[in-house]
This record gives sequence, structure tokens and C-alpha cells, in this order.
Amino acid sequence: MEEGPLADTLQITEHPDLKIRGYEDVNHVLYASEFAQQIWRKCARRLGFPFREGSTWKDNMSLWFRCASRSSQVGVSWGVIPSMVTWRLWLRRCRVRAGERAESIEEIWQAIRFWVASLMKNSAKFQKVSCRDIEMLKSLNIEIAPVKEKRVQVVRWIKPLQGSFKLNTDGSSNPGNSGAGGLLRNDAGNLIFAFSVNLGAGSKNAAELRAIIYGLKICQEQRISRVEVETDSQLVIN
Repeated sequence: MEEGPLADTLQITEHPDLKIRGYEDVNHVLYASEFAQQIWRKCARRLGFPFREGSTWKDNMSLWFRCASRSSQVGVSWGVIPSMVTWRLWLRRCRVRAGERAESIEEIWQAIRFWVASLMKNSAKFQKVSCRDIEMLKSLNIEIAPVKEKRVQVVRWIKPLQGSFKLNTDGSSNPGNSGAGGLLRNDAGNLIFAFSVNLGAGSKNAAELRAIIYGLKICQEQRISRVEVETDSQLVIN
């Protein structure tokens, strides 16, 4: 929808919040009118969202979408609510234009709650939910989705055989610029040396391989033999 004057020659009835007489614009209908402000303020209060006085519809929508998140139900609802509010405010405006009764704030609010709850029903599992989130979701009649179970995996460094050394390496690409690093420990776990190097443009797999080569060269220079190499790159290992 473009901002600016809308075709407004039909003077069906007079509603200050719709500016039926004269010209109406998108910002007034969807945000600046007292009616729209009360709806947005109610949504913001229920979801603990900042409400900005004197803002515009576009800026307000942008703020809601920027704050939306996939990690929690409340975060997802922040991405659903603004579209739903906009739709119901515009629908109300069109119904009034067609000569129908203007819905009250409570009627619009209940409709928004119904549709948001319907869209959020059977949501996927989320990473987190706080007591405050639960209160907010209940105020919107949104069914609380189960939280993802956290799987704990113990990762530890395994010492090399007695009299041996272990070289651990890693490579990365972001993409484009790549780098490599690693370190060498003895059988007691003591650090012998560590390194990191900028490899320039390249792939992650190439960086993983060059990290091993770079580490082994240092071992060779320091006359260190009996070296076990450990890396997380299955491709390089194979």
C-alpha cells in the first residue's frame, strides 16, 4: 500500500479515526488515529513491547519486525502481531466505507487475539520460555509450545600415547577470507606451541588441510616426531 491521499470522495458517514470527510492516508488509518493508537498501545503493553509516540506506521512495523525472533514464542509473535493489527484496522476501515457498523476497540482486539492464537497454534518447539513470556502468551490465548530439550555432550581432550605429542588443528572460511590455527601438547597436556595464520581467500576444507600441513611443518622444524593429528574435518580425515 502506498502512502498519500486515498480516493475519498464517498462521504458515507463520519468517523474521526477514519477521516471519512476530506482525505485519509494510510498512516492515519493504520497508526496515527486515536483508535489505531489504542490498539497498538494495547498490543505493546500485553507483549512488553516499546510503544513510540509520534512514530509512523512504517517505522512502527519496522521496529516490530526487527525485534522479532525465532528463538521464542514471544519473539515469533512480535513478527505476527503487526501484520494482524494492520489487517484488522484496514478491514474495519473498508467495512465502514461499505456502510457497515464501525467495530469497537474491544471487538478489534478480540479478533486480533483470535487470529494470532490460531496462527501460533501447534508451533514448533522453541529454545526458551520464561515466566514473563508465559504470562504474555496467556494474555493472547496463545498455546504454550514445549521447550526444546537441551542435549549435553561432554567433549574432552584425550592425551596422546606416552612419549607422543598431539597436534589439534582447525580451519575456517567466512566465506572468502580463510584462516588456520592449531596447537601441540605433550602426553602430560602441556602446551608446546600454538599458531594461527591468515590464508587469504579460500574454502573451509582447504583451510582445514593447510592447518594440518602448517602444524606439521612446525613440528618438523622443531624436530618433534611421534605426532598424533586430531581435527574435526571428516573430509580431511578421509
